[in-house]
Amino acid sequence: MKKRILCATLVATSLIFAGCGPQTESTEVTTTPATSTETVAETITEAKEEVSYEFLRYELATDFEGNPSIWIYSRVTNTSSESTLASLVAFPTLFQNGVELEIASPKFADTEKEEFQNLSKNIQPGASIEITQLYRLQDNSAITVEVSNLIDWFAEKESFTIELK
Repeated sequence: MKKRILCATLVATSLIFAGCGPQTESTEVTTTPATSTETVAETITEAKEEVSYEFLRYELATDFEGNPSIWIYSRVTNTSSESTLASLVAFPTLFQNGVELEIASPKFADTEKEEFQNLSKNIQPGASIEITQLYRLQDNSAITVEVSNLIDWFAEKESFTIELK
């Protein structure tokens, strides 16, 4: 619930600053299946705006409360003509046993990770940025990742699976 409120607030704030822009014509998503190195490449196209999302890796950890968690690392490339907030355009949602995983609170030292701080940064056209988010695990079963576009709520979601090792 907190995540949905945060997302809605971020979207509302983005719309306030964005002003009146062109209407979205269509959204097209192309996915390359995950390989053994767990790499996924996606291209999200919205009217004249494109952002590339690539899953890089995951890292098992513990959150602030000591609960088992997973860091999801990805790279977002802005190929549009305007600055874009990476975490709004390509946002991964994780599921384990069919239930959405909660975003976890990282340990204080982990908040200094450059990739974690990049979540709140805009990226200019042609720039790439690595981002990461911490999620609380339920167990050691497989994780389904759905990548959605929070700017275009009607865009198709693409998904892939991570087998924990």
